[in-house]
Amino acid sequence: MEVISSSQQDDIYSAFDLSFDYLKRKQTVESQDAIEILNVVSFYHFRNIRVDIFERALENRQTSTTASTFREALTRRLQPPVLLPRFLRRDVADTEPLYVKSALRELYICSLINYEEGTNKFYLHPLVHTWARDRINPSQRKVWAYIALNTLLEAVTLPSGKDHETDSQFLRDIIPHLDECIAASPVEIKIFNSRLGSFGFIGLNLILPTMFYILRAQARTAAKCGYLYAQSGRFSQSAHYLSMVKDLMVQTLGYDNEITQRATLFLADILWGLGQLKDCITLQSQIVEVRTRRLGTFHRETLQAMAKLGHSFWLNGQYVESLHVLEDTARMSSEALGPKDLDTLIALDHLGVTLGSWQRYQESKALHEKVLEIRKDILGEDDLETLTTMSNLAMAMLDLEQREQAQRMMHLVYETRKEKLGKEHPYTLWALCYLSKVHVELGRLGEAEDMLVGGIAAGKRSLGDEHLGVLMGCGELARVYARQGRLDEAEELSQSTLRRVKESRGSEHYDYIFGMWKLGQLYELQSQVARALDAYRIALENTEARLTTEHPLSKQIELRIIALGGFSLPTYEKGADVETDVDKQRSVHDSLWPST
Repeated sequence: MEVISSSQQDDIYSAFDLSFDYLKRKQTVESQDAIEILNVVSFYHFRNIRVDIFERALENRQTSTTASTFREALTRRLQPPVLLPRFLRRDVADTEPLYVKSALRELYICSLINYEEGTNKFYLHPLVHTWARDRINPSQRKVWAYIALNTLLEAVTLPSGKDHETDSQFLRDIIPHLDECIAASPVEIKIFNSRLGSFGFIGLNLILPTMFYILRAQARTAAKCGYLYAQSGRFSQSAHYLSMVKDLMVQTLGYDNEITQRATLFLADILWGLGQLKDCITLQSQIVEVRTRRLGTFHRETLQAMAKLGHSFWLNGQYVESLHVLEDTARMSSEALGPKDLDTLIALDHLGVTLGSWQRYQESKALHEKVLEIRKDILGEDDLETLTTMSNLAMAMLDLEQREQAQRMMHLVYETRKEKLGKEHPYTLWALCYLSKVHVELGRLGEAEDMLVGGIAAGKRSLGDEHLGVLMGCGELARVYARQGRLDEAEELSQSTLRRVKESRGSEHYDYIFGMWKLGQLYELQSQVARALDAYRIALENTEARLTTEHPLSKQIELRIIALGGFSLPTYEKGADVETDVDKQRSVHDSLWPST
C-alpha cells in the first residue's frame, strides 16, 4: 500500500477544498444541502451509502410532520427542534424524494462522491471521507455526528403490531453506518434521579415539557438502535439499548403500562436469542401476570406473551412447564382468535417443537405440517416465520427417519435465511447446524464437518464462545468425530463443551443431561463401561429437578444403567413402553447432543 506524505496529502486536500469552495459559491439550495449531506456522510462508513437512506428519511419526516389533529399540532409545537440537516428540517411537505438525487448530483459533479455501478448506492474515496470530516470545525464535529445519527435513524420506522416483515436488506446495509455514528456520538438515556421521577412521564410533561420530549426522543433513538442490531443478529448490542429503554419506561410510566410491557417483551425476545433464559423467563412471566390481570387470559396480547414464555421454557429444558403452558395457549388461542390466526399458529408451532422434545414425533410433525400449510398461504413460502416452521418440520421428519425430505427442506431454509438475514446471522447459523445434522444422518460426514467448523467460527465471532448456538455446533461436531471413528477428539470436545454448558446453563438443564448421556455412549464405544456408568448416573441424578422422571430420556438412561448392571432393582417395570434403540433415543431438533 502506497504511503502518502504530508505534503502530498496537503495537495490532495487543496484539490478537495477547491471543489468545496465551488459548491459554496454556487449559493443554490441544492448546493447548500449537498454540503450538509457531505457533513453527514463523513460520519458514515465510506462505502455502500444507500441513496434511499435520505429518501426514506424525507418520506418519514413528511409523515411525522403532518398533524392530523389539533392535539398533535400542539404537541409538535412544544417539542424542541430535532437536530437534522436543513433539507429534513424545512417545510418538507412539498419536497419530492427525487430531490435527494439533485443534491447528491452536486457532490458527484465535484467528484466528491461516486456511484457504485448498477446500484442505488454511492461511496466516498477514503481520502475524501477523511478530508470531509477533518474540514468540519472541531467544536462542531459532535453536533454533526449527532445529526448524522438522527438522519440515519429517521430512515427507520419501529415495527407496529400490524407490521410483519421488514426490508431486512436495507436494515443490514445501514448497520456499518450506525456503528460509525455511535462511535462518534454514543447513544445515552440520561435517566433522572430527582424527585421528579416519581411523577412519571405524565407529571414530567406537565412540569417540564421540554425534558419530557428530550427523554422521549432519547428512548426512541435507543429503541431504533436496539431494533436495528436485533434485525442484524447482533443481540448483545441490541440488549444493551433495549435495556436502557425498558429501564426508562419502568421509571417513568410504571411496569404495568402497555408501552413498558411491549419494550420489556422485545427485550425478552433478544435475551432469548442470547440464551440468557433465566432473565428472559423472569421478564416474560411478569408480563403474563400483568396482562392476565389487566386484560384477561383470552386477550390476544396475553396469549402472545404466554406463547413466548412456553417457548422459553422449552429452550431452557423445562419441558414439563413448556408442555403445560403451550397446550393451554394453543387451545385458548384457537378458541379466542381462530385456528388460522397468526398468533394461534405461533402457539401451535411452539407446541410442535415441545412435543418433539417429549419424543411425540408424529404429533409434532402433524402440527408443523398444519402450521406450514396455513403460513405458506397467508405469508408466503419465503417469509421468516414460514421458514421457522419448515425448519421445525424438517427436524420432525429427521426424528422419523425421513432423511431425504428433511434434507431438501432444511437446505431451502438455510439458503433463504442466508439471503434474507445474512450468512452470519444467528438464525442462519442455527439452520446450518440443523442442516449438518441431516447430513450426518445421511452419512455425509465430510460435508457436515466443513459446515460445522465454519459455522462455529462464525458463531464465536458474532455471539461469543458460550452462546447456546455455538455450544450446539460444538456438540454436533463431537458427534461427527464419533461417527468418523475419531473417538479421542470426540471425547475431548464433548467434555469441554459439557463444562461450558454446565457453567452457563447448570447441571439440571436438558442439554447437560443429554450431553452426559451421549458421553456415556461414547465411553461404551471405547469399551469403558465404568466411565459410561458414571456418566449415566450423573445424567440420571440431574433429571429429577427439572426434566422429571416422567420424561422418556430419564427412563432411557435408567434402562441403560440397568442393562450395564448398574442397578439391582429397576425403578420401571420390565416391559415398560420405553424406546431402547440407541439410534432413536433423542429428539434431533431439541438438543446440543444428537446421538453418536
